[in-house]
This record gives sequence, structure tokens and C-alpha cells, in this order.
Amino acid sequence: MYEIQNTEAVENEFGIVIDDFLWNPRGVMNMLMTLDPIAHKKGCADRGLPDYNGKLFKDMRHTLYSRDLTPVYRFLAKWSKQPPLGNPQDPRTERRITTNVFRIKDDPFHTPDTHYWWPHFDMGYTAILYLNEEDDTGTNLYRSLCEKEEEEKDKTEEHYQPWRLKEKYELIHTFEPKFNRLVMFDGSKHCHGQNIHSKSELFRTNKARLNQVFFYDGKSNQNP
Repeated sequence: MYEIQNTEAVENEFGIVIDDFLWNPRGVMNMLMTLDPIAHKKGCADRGLPDYNGKLFKDMRHTLYSRDLTPVYRFLAKWSKQPPLGNPQDPRTERRITTNVFRIKDDPFHTPDTHYWWPHFDMGYTAILYLNEEDDTGTNLYRSLCEKEEEEKDKTEEHYQPWRLKEKYELIHTFEPKFNRLVMFDGSKHCHGQNIHSKSELFRTNKARLNQVFFYDGKSNQNP
């Protein structure tokens, strides 16, 4: 199901884009849509903060495993020059299916005209495979304009205060979504987040934003 169709990457200063990445993206999409994802993160409960996930939005994940994923992880490692995030001794590390499944509720809590949704860093390179046949969101890359912003985020949680003032960030690039498009960038270098905007038809029609992600470990000394 995860056989790679296209290996020709278009590079830019922020990363790579590969269109028509898989031979059978609809098979992957349909498989994921038949399986129930679970709620992402439990940090709010640990800190005694309100958790709005499941109330004002749904931020969900699949965590599955398939041997078909190993060639994909190894192909992407040629670009990242990093090992997949996880235990290198565990074969499941190169078999992990991780997704983002996100829905948003129409509520004054959401302020996309003045705020960005949770700009953040990852451990290393991040690849995103877009799996919505119609999508107008994509992924933003930012440059932080406020040194204290990262400190403020450390004091709170994504599912409590996800919206961050736009004036604290400079939007430097948007990876536009397209069905079966894979993008890859250095998530430890570029602050990033999903491009939620008030005119998004995807969220106005209450459809879920669906993609699959591949994480790499930029802090590991082990070669891929």
C-alpha cells in the first residue's frame, strides 16, 4: 500500500516537495478513515490546566505499524541524513504510521485572523504526506520575533492556549497542500504549524484535516 510512485523532489530553500508520492494514496486514506484515531497529548491534565481538545477542536492521532513503511522511512532518510525518531534497535521505529487528524469547531475561541495555531519545533526533519482530496490549509514556517514567546509556550499547553499572536512571528513560507503531496523540512530549524485560516473551506465544512507524518531525530549521533 505504501509503494513509492515518484522519487523526483523539487527543492527550495526551505525543504523539498514530491507530488504524486504514493501509487495508492486513496488506499491509505480509506484505510485510515475506517480506523478511529485517539486524542493527542495529555499535558494539560499533568499541569492541572483546562483541556479543550474534544470540546472546541479535535486533535487526534493514529499510531499503527506496517512493514510497508520501512522503504519510505529509508528513502526519506536520504534527504534528512537522520535516523527515524525512536529506538533504533526496535524494528517498529521504521514501521510506525503516525497521522494528524484535526477538526475545528465554530467558536469565538478560535482567532485565526490575529493568531497562528501553535507554532512549534520538532526533534529533526519532518515529512508530511497530505491526504485530503480537497485542502486549503497546508503548513506554515515561521521566524520567531519574540524571544520570550518560547518561554511562554513552555509554561502552557497546546490544548489550552494553542493560538499565538501573529505579531510574535514572521510567516516565511507556506507549503501548499495537495492530495498525495509529500513535503519535508527541518522541523528543528524551522518553527512551523498547520495553516488554519478563517476562509478555509476544509474547516468550514467540518471536514477533518488528514495527513501522515514521518519524524526524524536530529539530536541523535547515529547515521541513518
